[in-house]
Amino acid sequence: MLAVAVNYTDFKNPLQKLRQKTAIEVLDANKPDDCRLVAFSFPDEDVSGLPTAVLTHRTLTRDSSELIGNNRRLPYISQILDKASIYCDRYFGFVNSDILLTKEFFNVFDTEYDAYIFYRTEIAEVTTSQFLKGDIQPIYGGDSHEGCDAFFFNKGFWLSNRTKFNRNLIVGETEWDTFYRYMIAANTDHYYVGRDLYHVYHDAKWDTKSKGAQNNAKIWEEFYDSVGKHIKVKEP
Repeated sequence: MLAVAVNYTDFKNPLQKLRQKTAIEVLDANKPDDCRLVAFSFPDEDVSGLPTAVLTHRTLTRDSSELIGNNRRLPYISQILDKASIYCDRYFGFVNSDILLTKEFFNVFDTEYDAYIFYRTEIAEVTTSQFLKGDIQPIYGGDSHEGCDAFFFNKGFWLSNRTKFNRNLIVGETEWDTFYRYMIAANTDHYYVGRDLYHVYHDAKWDTKSKGAQNNAKIWEEFYDSVGKHIKVKEP
C-alpha cells in the first residue's frame, strides 16, 4: 500500500482554488488501486472541497503562526510525514496540493529505493480532462525549476531516520526541500531523483523575510555549514 499525503489549503483566491481542485482530481483519477490518498489539515480548516476518495484528517497541531508568529498558518512537514507513514505498509510521501501526477509517476515505486526526490516541469493552464488525455503543454524553460514538490520514503527508512530530519521545518516556506534533499543524500546512496511532476506555471513571490522563511533558512544554513557542504546530491 502506497500513501500519498497532501496539505489541503482552503484558498480564497479562486484561481489557486481551481488549480488545487484540478490537481487533486487528477491524482484521484491516476492513482493505482493500491494507493491511499490522505489529506491533513488543522482541526478548524474547511476541507469540504476534497473528493470523498481522499481520507481527510484534521489532526495537525503544530501551527507556525502560533509557535513562532509566522505570517501564514503553515504546518511542519515532519508532522505530516509522521502521520502519513501510518497509512502505508511500504511507501509513503508528501506532494504539494497543486502538483499534477500522471499514471506513469507511480511506476517509479516498482524499483525499491530508500527515498524519492521529485522535481517538476512547469506547464500552461490545463483542465482535468485535458491533463488526463495527455494534452499537456510545457512552457519554455519549465524543466529547469530548482525546487522539489514531493518526497517519498520507504517506511522502514523513514522510521529509522526520521529524527535526523529537523522537526521544525515549515512546509510552504523556503529551503525545507533543500534540507530534505541533502539529508536524504547524507543517509543513503540508494535514492531516486526525477523530474516526474507537473505544475501549472504562475508567478510566485517568496517572502524570505517572514518568520517562517527565516526559521527554515537558519536550520538549513546551520546544517549546510556543519554537514551539508560535504554532501553531493544527485541531479534530475
